[in-house]
Amino acid sequence: MFEVNRNFRNEGLSPRHNPEFTMMEFYAAYQEYRWLMDFTERLLRHVAIAATGTAVLQYQGQTIDLSRPFARLTTAQAIRRHAPQYTDAQLADRDFLHRELRSKGSTHSEEAGLGALQLALFEEVAESKLIEPTYIVDYPVEVSPLARASDTSPEITERFELFIAGRETAFTWILIPALLTDVADGLIARIFGLESRLGAMLDSVADSALLCVAVYGVWVFHPEVLREYAWLCGIAVGLWVLEDVAALLRYRRLSSFHTWSSKVVANLLGLFVGWLFVLGFEPWLLYLAAGGSILASLEELALIARLPRWRADVRGLWWVLREGTGR
Repeated sequence: MFEVNRNFRNEGLSPRHNPEFTMMEFYAAYQEYRWLMDFTERLLRHVAIAATGTAVLQYQGQTIDLSRPFARLTTAQAIRRHAPQYTDAQLADRDFLHRELRSKGSTHSEEAGLGALQLALFEEVAESKLIEPTYIVDYPVEVSPLARASDTSPEITERFELFIAGRETAFTWILIPALLTDVADGLIARIFGLESRLGAMLDSVADSALLCVAVYGVWVFHPEVLREYAWLCGIAVGLWVLEDVAALLRYRRLSSFHTWSSKVVANLLGLFVGWLFVLGFEPWLLYLAAGGSILASLEELALIARLPRWRADVRGLWWVLREGTGR
C-alpha cells in the first residue's frame, strides 16, 4: 500500500533539507528492513530507466550508476573506506573522537556516546564522498530512538539511509580551479604584456565575486566553522567590505591595487578552502588565511587614504611611501 502526500515540517531550511516537500510513503506487511533496501534499490533503478532510458545517470559532472548493487556500510565502515587515516581503535575511542571533532570545529554534546560521535565524524569526513548509491545501516540506538532495535544487537537499530552524489563534491571541484586560475591569470597577463586599465578593474570585480562564492560555500557546507570562529571571520569579511566601500567612495570604483600581500592572501584563502572541502578543517589554516586577509585589507585601506587617484597594480604601501608622493 502506498500514498503520495504533501508535507510541511516546522524545521530549518538548508541545501539538504526543505521543510515543505512531496513524499511517497509505502507499507508492506510481514517484511523487514533488508527487504525494504532491496525494494528501494529496484524501484530507483526502474524509475531511472523509465524516465531517462538508462540506469547510468550524469549529475553535476558525476556518473551515478544505479544498475549495480548499492553498497551497504555502517558509519564506521564508511569512515574507514573514505578516510583511511582513521584506525578501528581510534573509531572505538570516545576521547579520541571528541578531540578529533573539536579540531574540525564540529559542535557536539560532551555527553555524546560512541555511536553519536562516530556519526558526527562520518558527517564530517565521509558523507560528502558517497557519490555512488550507498546505504548507511546499523545506526546506533542513541541517535535513532524511534527506530526498531536489532534482534541480534540491541545497541543498533534496523534503520538505513541512502546516500547518492555527495553534495560538496561538485562545488569543491568548481571552486578550486577557479581559485587557481584567478591566481594564474594576473601572472600570465604580466608575462605577456596584456595588462590594461579595464583588465585590472574587471579582475577586481571577479576577485570580489569569487570571494563571495567561497564564503557562501563555507556557510552552506561548513556552517560550524563560521559559528565557532564568527569573531575572526567577521573581522576579516568586515574589513574586506569596508575596503571596497572606501574605494567606491574615493574612486567611484573598486580598488585594483593587486598588492603583493593580497596575492599571498589569495593563495592562502585558496589553500584554506581547498583543504577544508577535500581534507577537512584545520584551525591553523583559518588563522593564517584570516590573519593575512586582515593585514592585507588594512594595507589597502591605508593605500586608499594615501592615493588621491585610482591606480592599478601597486606593489604595496612601503613602495608608495618610498615614492614620497600620493600620485
